Amino acid sequence: MVRLLESTQADSRAVARMQRLREEFGRGPVELALPGRRIVVILDPEDVGRVLDHAPDPFHPANLEKRKALQWFQPHGVLITRGAIRARRRALNEAALDAGAELHRMAGQFASVIAEEAEAIAAAALRDGRLESFEFMRGWWRLVRRLAFGDAARTDERITDQLLRLRKAGNWSFLSLPHYRRRAQFFDQLYRYVENPQPGTLSAALAELPAGGAVDPVGQMPQWIFAFDAAGMALCRALALLSTHPEQLARALADADDPDAPLPRPFLRASMLESVRLWPTTPTILRDTTEDTAWRDGPQRFTVAAGAGLMIVTPAFHRDDQLLPFANQFAPDIWLDGTAHRYRQLVPFSAGPAECPGRNLVLFTTSTLIAQLLSRLRLALVSTPQLSAERPLPVTLNQLTLEWGRHTRRADGRALTVDVAPGTIVAYTDIACAWATLALHRLYRARDEANLTGELRVDLRLFALEDVNQFAIPKRLLDAEIPVVGALEPDFGWTPWQADPSTWPITTMPANEAVQAAKHQSLRAGEELDMALRHAFFTDNRPIALHHEIVTVAQRCPSVDADRLAADLDSGSARAQMMRDYRAHASDVQGSPHFFLADGSDVHNPGITLHWVGTGSAGFPVVDHDDREAIAELVRRAARPE
Repeated sequence: MVRLLESTQADSRAVARMQRLREEFGRGPVELALPGRRIVVILDPEDVGRVLDHAPDPFHPANLEKRKALQWFQPHGVLITRGAIRARRRALNEAALDAGAELHRMAGQFASVIAEEAEAIAAAALRDGRLESFEFMRGWWRLVRRLAFGDAARTDERITDQLLRLRKAGNWSFLSLPHYRRRAQFFDQLYRYVENPQPGTLSAALAELPAGGAVDPVGQMPQWIFAFDAAGMALCRALALLSTHPEQLARALADADDPDAPLPRPFLRASMLESVRLWPTTPTILRDTTEDTAWRDGPQRFTVAAGAGLMIVTPAFHRDDQLLPFANQFAPDIWLDGTAHRYRQLVPFSAGPAECPGRNLVLFTTSTLIAQLLSRLRLALVSTPQLSAERPLPVTLNQLTLEWGRHTRRADGRALTVDVAPGTIVAYTDIACAWATLALHRLYRARDEANLTGELRVDLRLFALEDVNQFAIPKRLLDAEIPVVGALEPDFGWTPWQADPSTWPITTMPANEAVQAAKHQSLRAGEELDMALRHAFFTDNRPIALHHEIVTVAQRCPSVDADRLAADLDSGSARAQMMRDYRAHASDVQGSPHFFLADGSDVHNPGITLHWVGTGSAGFPVVDHDDREAIAELVRRAARPE
């Protein structure tokens, strides 16, 4: 069925139908003519916000159809609870799941479990030479059972299979046959695990909380476990997105730094939110009106009577290209820069007082697992459809048929020596290095000549010459190098230092840090600022060690948000990550420049061989060989790895 929905792009029909309804009825909402039931379809994004903001009254989440669907596996779940007990059940859910906290109080224990299960998933992928979504989900459920119930439940597929069967039966809603016996068996298993909960599990978090019998604490757990099914689907799709979008993958790899640590990982969380926006795991949000509600103003005003059902068709709002400029793109930045909050209809975890209380826990679990997998595997999507940053993403995507291939691991059992996203070149350089500046100048020209500027990006990373050499930027040495590199590429505009000697920048650490901060905006921004700073230093003789000089240069770069860059420099947010990467790979990098490709190859100072005549800064370089084709070949290999 899911394959059929994907082949027909079923959700695109919902988008088109919603657009036609708005053309015909304006802001709506509109009523569906159904026998015995009044169903109202929300058309306007602001109405989405209104309905979700005003729960449980007058828009109650315990909708009639939802109650019939969920009663077979969570008869006392907060989602289908009405009356005074609902508030107590909601409070219990929020407390157990730490709904308001970015990190759950047991995040440290959870992170250890995630690391162990990530290793098992990665080991199987390396053994088989591929990672299929079906096998991934088996590993995912092992992880979920350990988080919920403890180590004893790791291989107990029966309890989660029972839950999923009850949920599938509930999909028939009013047409479903009774499942009292199966439900009783499921709850028997559930209670066996929670009677003596293992510390560091969700069962233990629940047991810590005082609750009256009517609240039924254990009765809340089936929804938590079932919600992880949707989270696993979204995680598969997020991996598909990251493995086909090089620029975002480079940022994800940076956010995956120190994968064992329980961290918020904002970019990976944003990638998960985008996965759910692009392919909602809850295709329809349902509410029932508890009182008469008025809609629209003036002559268009009308009333919807109490007891009506309300439908919010999420794909129709999340993928409407008439309302969203990024509708069919992978745009995780909208969750980081405030853009998503300006669109009330973007509700990957619902919104308002009835928002999913497990949102932060799900985002922590999934982002941590992604970080662990990226630290172990290089994922390349080999299944169809092939996703791409160059074309609109499919409106329906079957996560069950996703498959990744070509997995590699470095010698110590972790990831490749240097993680390189497909469609990128990792370049370890220092802004003060004339040879790196020469190589990058040639690389960008070769990329332009090959018409690959939109397909191939450079992920710039630090190789700190002043740290390696243990002395400041040597003016005499650069005075000797610049005439030599200038003769090789005179069009760059090389100029030996002509400014006041007292303004010579003895360090490029602030400038290198600025490039890393710009790279957090985009790889393109990092490229632009890096080359602009090199021109400022080697051509214009500017003191690029100074904060205001760096910001001034950034203001001239079209792709760089200079205000955001200045704020990031003030906070130092990029420096720690930059230095961790530099320290981690100092033994792998031969010098500046050193390029690494996604095919596993690497080259130091491509095309150039030289030797030094004289002693230290009193000498000068002599170029023995200059193969101008080497950079062009590097670009071709990076764009089309074998």
